[in-house]
Amino acid sequence: MSTPNNASLVLIGRHGAGKTAVIESLLGKRLKVSTPAGDIGNTYKITTPGMALKVIETPGFFAAVDINTCKSKLVGTIRTSTPSTDAFGMVIQIGRFTTEKGKMIDLFQEIFGEGVFRFTIVIFTKLDELTYDDMTLDEFLQDSTPELQRFLTACGGRYIGFDNTGDWETRAKYGERLVSMLKDLQMQNSNMVYTVAMLDEATGCQQKKEEEEKRKQEDEYRREKEEMKKRMRQGMRREFDAELQRETVTTSQKYQAFGQDTKYKPTHGQGFQQIVLRRAKPTQVRTPPHGEQRPSDDGRTPKGRVADTVQSSQPKRRSLFELISFFESQKN
Repeated sequence: MSTPNNASLVLIGRHGAGKTAVIESLLGKRLKVSTPAGDIGNTYKITTPGMALKVIETPGFFAAVDINTCKSKLVGTIRTSTPSTDAFGMVIQIGRFTTEKGKMIDLFQEIFGEGVFRFTIVIFTKLDELTYDDMTLDEFLQDSTPELQRFLTACGGRYIGFDNTGDWETRAKYGERLVSMLKDLQMQNSNMVYTVAMLDEATGCQQKKEEEEKRKQEDEYRREKEEMKKRMRQGMRREFDAELQRETVTTSQKYQAFGQDTKYKPTHGQGFQQIVLRRAKPTQVRTPPHGEQRPSDDGRTPKGRVADTVQSSQPKRRSLFELISFFESQKN
């Protein structure tokens, strides 16, 4: 709970957005030494008519190259500077609503949780640039992007503009309007404040979301990997079948050219082609009647000649290696 006539304000924005200029407008004077927010931010105690303010200037968004480092610095500043805060001031420069600004708002919600918008006031700096275009802040916001309009709606329509070029009297009036807006916000929230416990809860929810997202990515990676393996196996099988078919056709053509008296039968084995040659049945040799003798030129008996004839007439099988050697010799 906040105390009457006391409030704390945390200024958040990218580097160079004008957080220091807002603090100077609240003070009504220029800071003697403008110290960069650095890693832990700066804290200012400002006494205004009717309210004592504690203003925390956080490190600039995207000042660090790594987003996680930027988030760690911002959270560390909140933890070390104040146990609670009445309001967050989101400082945005007048101009085109860039992707970086949209990402900053997303990170703001990601770090502090969805309930942080009820404690947020949007502060637009460099209001003087609209003066050159003869345009009011309300007219500028009406023509802004839907993303910015949704953000303002989530914040309850609380926004204010600061002119950084006016005299100190004019700039002090902007500071008074901001203090008045802080008082109204305290009444709307029944003096409830944003606490470190809320920050811890938001951090825990974010960690769960990140773990769930990581698990989904790992599951998706495993599915894609299995699908890729399956496609590779199917592709290898198709290539193998196509190569086997080409070898079968080529072998068939070679045997047709080898001779009409040769028959072939291609059979599939364990990844290779076996060719079995089957020749015509050999002619049987007639054996002379018992006791009949035939002249022998080589001096062998008829019985020996019959045995040689039967042995030589057996079907001859050629190995695949012999056939390949034969075809290679025919090419030469």
